Amino acid sequence: MIRCVFVFVFSLLLFSAARAGADTYNQAEFDIRENVEIRELHADILSAPTNEVINLTRKVFTQRGQDNRVCVQVRKTQEAFYILFLNEEDGRFPVFSRGSWIIKRDLATGDFVQVKIFFHSDPGSFVRIFPDKGGAVRGKSLMDLYLFNRRIQHDVPLGGSFVSLLTLPFAAIIETSRGTVNWRGLIPPVDASAYRNILTMTKTLRARLGRFANVDDGAMDSDGRMVFIATLEPQDAGKPAGFNCSGFVKWIADGLYAPLTGKLLDIKELKTKHPEARGSFISRRYEDRRDPFFGLDWSRNIALAFARLSPGGQTAGIESSDVRGLPYWKYMEDIGYAAKDIPAILHYLALTEPGSIYIASVNREFGSDPVLRQHTHVAVLLPVIDAAGKFSCAVMDTTVESSLQRLTGRGDFIHLVRIKARAEFSPP
Repeated sequence: MIRCVFVFVFSLLLFSAARAGADTYNQAEFDIRENVEIRELHADILSAPTNEVINLTRKVFTQRGQDNRVCVQVRKTQEAFYILFLNEEDGRFPVFSRGSWIIKRDLATGDFVQVKIFFHSDPGSFVRIFPDKGGAVRGKSLMDLYLFNRRIQHDVPLGGSFVSLLTLPFAAIIETSRGTVNWRGLIPPVDASAYRNILTMTKTLRARLGRFANVDDGAMDSDGRMVFIATLEPQDAGKPAGFNCSGFVKWIADGLYAPLTGKLLDIKELKTKHPEARGSFISRRYEDRRDPFFGLDWSRNIALAFARLSPGGQTAGIESSDVRGLPYWKYMEDIGYAAKDIPAILHYLALTEPGSIYIASVNREFGSDPVLRQHTHVAVLLPVIDAAGKFSCAVMDTTVESSLQRLTGRGDFIHLVRIKARAEFSPP
């Protein structure tokens, strides 16, 4: 036991440089929530015998250096037990709250297995730190990184022993691994004010939902008349006027475009096809009969209209506002990203591009004779992160507010184009 304590103390000394660096570290550079003060208070229990640990009573502690309280508790399964240091969020202590630590030990042997540290309030975004083959005391520590349920890096060396880092601030782990890990792209600081325009847009839209009917092929033209997109003829007199999905997206875009230009978007321009920028010789055979890229062209044309209003924007191309080149997800040309990845992608975009909203174009196999991959639906996405670091995304979809779950269920791929939210927003 004395020898183990000696090695434990020696390992802490090995990490002293990183700890010192973290103490002077500019934490404003990253969005970090710590509970190191409470872990230090429980340093003796972390390596205590199993019977001692599993009888630990759940308690909530207030920290001096952080504004969040911390809940300490132990959970046991048939094969392991877990020592949890859970940060408070909205009066609760979720397992995956930002900055929470979950230390896992083997129930039969008491050996350390791993620790999970959540760096977003998301169950799939965490670091997993574990000892190498040398063991938790004598060996070195390795780290895997997971972002929205995808492992993006593995076996990152941390240099010190596993037990030595259990009472370190997360900032020290960042400092130790910053030469290997792009932390700036993973946990940038969150400025809640950056989402103010999106929140204003969302509030305005919610107040106006229900004023329009769901009308097939319905839209508002540049003169403010309710028409049909295909023919530009007025909608049927005596019947409720309204939108289809494309018309509804245009109406939202008009709310941003009109304050900037004094006019509404032109349907003819939004219907412009761009076969030179998408499709193949196979799809071109069905341009007139099936119009397989209507949703993609429509969303890109709206984004292009805004891009051309920016300085130097007259040279913007039709693909200039596409969301592509993301580091952890594969973009399929003119199709987009896998629908199952869209919530994670929007969370990432909200972190790295705060203040942008997105037009989503759903892509799926559609029709018969032949079955074609088509863009069949469009919607507007408004992602935000609040002051507590919690992500949410309003989905405006054909005159109602929907959900990401419902949207991603409409197809197996979703294409995104970006538009900057603005304070001046007034849907016609």
